[in-house]
Parts: sequence; C-alpha cells; structure tokens
Amino acid sequence: MCPLRVLLLLALLYPGTGKVQEIFTRPGSDLLIPIRIHLTLNPTDPGICDRIIWYYEKSPGDWEAIAHHWDCNPLDFRYFPNTRISENGSLIISNVTLENDGIYRVDIGTSTGPLLQRDDYTIHVEGNVPEEIFTRPGSDLLIPIRIRLTLNLPDRDRWRCDQIIWYYEKSPGDWEKIAQHRNCDPSDLRYFLNTRISENGSLIISNVTPENDGIYRVYIQNSTRPLIQRDDYFIHVEVPVSDPVLDVRCLQNDSAEISCWVENGTDPSIYLTVSGGLEVYNVTSSERTVRVTVPPVSPPDFWNIRCSAKNSISERSTNQTQDACPDDYVCDCS
Repeated sequence: MCPLRVLLLLALLYPGTGKVQEIFTRPGSDLLIPIRIHLTLNPTDPGICDRIIWYYEKSPGDWEAIAHHWDCNPLDFRYFPNTRISENGSLIISNVTLENDGIYRVDIGTSTGPLLQRDDYTIHVEGNVPEEIFTRPGSDLLIPIRIRLTLNLPDRDRWRCDQIIWYYEKSPGDWEKIAQHRNCDPSDLRYFLNTRISENGSLIISNVTPENDGIYRVYIQNSTRPLIQRDDYFIHVEVPVSDPVLDVRCLQNDSAEISCWVENGTDPSIYLTVSGGLEVYNVTSSERTVRVTVPPVSPPDFWNIRCSAKNSISERSTNQTQDACPDDYVCDCS
C-alpha cells in the first residue's frame, strides 16, 4: 500500500477560538484534519474516553454527522466513501475529490457529555474556484449550473430529481436561501424581487440593481441528498462614479490641504491636479479619497484645482479656483 500523503495542520494545544481554519488541497491528495487538543482515549477503559463527532455542512446550517469516536470506538457513517476517522479522532480524507470541498466541524466532549471544544475547518479543493462575474445595473444576468443534472421527470418519478438550492450571503457567514429546485419543482423565495430559478436550475437576475452585488452559492444534491457539487459566484454590479467632491482647508503655516473624493462608484481612480504659477502638483489614487498638501503660493495668490474620477463605466470631473491661504491665518484649534 502506498504511504499516506497527508497535509497536516499544526495542532494547537488550546481550546478553539471559534475561527474557521482554512485548508487548501487538490484532487487526488490525501488530507488529515487533526484534533487540536490532548484527549483521553484509552481503549482499556472505554467509560472514560472523550467523545468526538465530525460533521459536514451539506447546506448552510444543515449539518450531517459523518464520523464519531464514541467509548473509544471509531465509527464512519460513509456520507463520503473516502472519509474515515483515525484512532485518535482525526478525520482522514483519502484521494480528495471536488465533492469534499466545504465546511467540516468537530465537536469534542467528555465521557459524560459536556462540550470541551468545537472547531470548524473550510476545505478548499482547488479546481472548485469561485467565479467572478461583472455586470451593470439594468442588465439581465444568468448564473449557470456547471454540471448536467437529472431534472424535469414525469410526476411519478419526481422523487428522483436532483435538488438545487441557491443562497445569497447577506453578511459574512449569514446565508439566505433565495431559490430552489426540489422534486422537479422550481420555486423562488423572493429575497430579491428580481431573481428567479430556471427550469434547469440556473439563477436568473432580471434588471440588475446595485443590491444584487455580492456572493451567491449553489448546493446541488442528488435525490437521496448527498452533495454532488457546491459552487460560489461573486457578482460585481459595476456602478458609475459620482461627481468628485473638493475640500480645501488652510493650515497653520499658510499651506493648504486639498482633498477630493467620490461617494459612489465601482473601483474608482481619482486624479487631482493643483496648479499655481509655476507650481503643479499631480496626485492619483485607486482609493475613494486623494489628498495633497501645498505650500503658500506667491504669485499668483490662488490655486487652480481639477479633480476627475473614472471607472470602467463613466468619468466625472470637478474644477475650482481657490484663493491662497492668508498670511495671517490662525488655526482655530478649539
């Protein structure tokens, strides 16, 4: 037998912090997800053994127990045919596939039941890479299903249809179910009024708005509910830049701080030019705000200021002539 090729996480000897550990692997590799604390596991006295249960998140909030170590007896439930639990409670995934991508949880308790530690691990199987999609307000968008499914069967065979559930991430880790295709019956849950699921399970967004920007996830299961595939899509709704806003503040030394920013716009680039006499200052930024400090100017006694902002959709500009800061300016520090 070939030696086990293992990607081993560093075992930390303190209780879990609640943070999700991320692990990146590739199809065909072997993976070990370790137990991160020292446990009481003594087969000669099963009654004092700590208890370990491994789970897999089939869909947001829906956890399936896939293995446990109970009374010093390791047992696999075969949700995945390529996972097993080791003698010390670690989870081993042999010959990783794309189906192993997802979130795993381990609950560790004492022999009498109290929870000692809970750890979550997100397994990223390379090849199941989130897809980024760029669109604009007012357009229609179809987010496709990447694999061929069993759908649209006669009534007597509806139970054999694959199941599709679409989610939207309202906030990090908080997923809202927005559409599903179950028992050959597509239904929309109307989190967004402009989304619907098609007959083949794809998600359609009509007349896209900025509110549709975000992360979408689809879970695909067969009729007996084992996960076939999970895909993530990052939808970027590109918004035109707003008019740049200029602000000039006089400082104690008669210099001026000139700022320019935009309130709205996707990935704006800002260009600020300040000129007075022979002095010219050019500042650029890929952030929403750009700022420059200029010294007193003489002659002339004013600055010509131009600020432009642009992205892939639009370009806006603002111009202003600003008197130089007075020599007798005193800072109001109150």
